[in-house]
Amino acid sequence: MITLLTSLKPFKGGAIEIQEKALCNWRALDPSLEIIIYGDGEGIAERAVHYGAEHIIDIRANEKGVPDFSALAEHAATYAKHEIQVYLNGDILLPPDFVTKVKLVEFTQFLMVGQRIDLTQDAVFNHSALSWNDEIVRNYLAGQAQLHGSTGHDYFVFRRGAWQGLARLIVGRGGYDTALVAYCLRRNIPIIDATWSIHVVHQYHDYSHVKGVNKTISEEDVIANTKLHDIKRSAVNIEDSNWRLIDNRVVRCAWAPNPLRRIEVLIRYKYGFKRLTYVCRAITRVAWLFGCLKPRALMLGRVVCADRDHIHRFDS
Repeated sequence: MITLLTSLKPFKGGAIEIQEKALCNWRALDPSLEIIIYGDGEGIAERAVHYGAEHIIDIRANEKGVPDFSALAEHAATYAKHEIQVYLNGDILLPPDFVTKVKLVEFTQFLMVGQRIDLTQDAVFNHSALSWNDEIVRNYLAGQAQLHGSTGHDYFVFRRGAWQGLARLIVGRGGYDTALVAYCLRRNIPIIDATWSIHVVHQYHDYSHVKGVNKTISEEDVIANTKLHDIKRSAVNIEDSNWRLIDNRVVRCAWAPNPLRRIEVLIRYKYGFKRLTYVCRAITRVAWLFGCLKPRALMLGRVVCADRDHIHRFDS
């Protein structure tokens, strides 16, 4: 079994329905699944009791009460019941086979991430449907679902103790997901891209929580995350994974969509030659300019309907 870790927004406004659906979805995966909610806020304690989750209030956080990932990871390493742990955002819905797919990984340490599927504001998604993929396809064909880019990380699967020595890192703020991938690259921890096998769904919401007064604090967190983890340039993402979960097997990535990018990442994070990466980036930009490299975006139709020819026309 696994332990789910999360930090939720206060239950008010649009966050009520979104987070209720997420908690209901997580609990339905398995009644014995452990859920730990970090941080305090309106309505969180009551929901923790209702969904049988553990609620940890006393955790290091920023001025707005947003937890420090290194603090919650340290707590989970000591007190969580299960070796496999997953940090995920409170707007994410997990597929019914999530636990089964996670158990396929046998590495001593690893980080599993994947591109999420974004729902539009008018999408209707039944997270209790018998066929998860059919729900995704239905919304996709209606123009109400699409695959998010490789820069968005909304769940992180790892084993207990993976983040020893991790510097302060405020969750949900710019740079925090990049910092976790960079941490693993620097330590030769396998990074697995599960996009093809684990189809997580992101519920639509606005970003009013980072506007106005909160925006200043958010920007301060971004600067701190970026500086402490030295990720200002050559920011990494899901495309920089070196393994892939596909066809119920974990296989090494045999190709890179951008070989120059792969070289830059290796030089920057494995060997630590920061300035040399500037040369790689300059060569890459020239290659883009002259058409030697062309952008390739993975499309949702290929991920969830690879065996359905009639779907492919939507990806052209």
